Amino acid sequence: MSYRVRVSSRVRDQMLSWNLPPAVLVDVGLRLESLSDRPAQPPFRGMRYVFDLIDPANRLAAYHLTFHVLYGQDEETLHVLHGGCDASFG
Repeated sequence: MSYRVRVSSRVRDQMLSWNLPPAVLVDVGLRLESLSDRPAQPPFRGMRYVFDLIDPANRLAAYHLTFHVLYGQDEETLHVLHGGCDASFG
């Protein structure tokens, strides 16, 4: 079963406020979209989706991302409601 992934405008605004490099921002979007095919598979644990990314242009920049995800009442939609990002350099 494939789910629709809905990223709230609040999360989109949060993602922009993190000032991620363009390549990393694209990867974040792709990771969120990948939930549509396998929401209950690792690394998705419970209702938190957690993953790490490294900036391909600066291999010393690492990003740890966490998203709060809820199943919709229709059981066909996943709502991404909140996100967080921790960055480390070096």
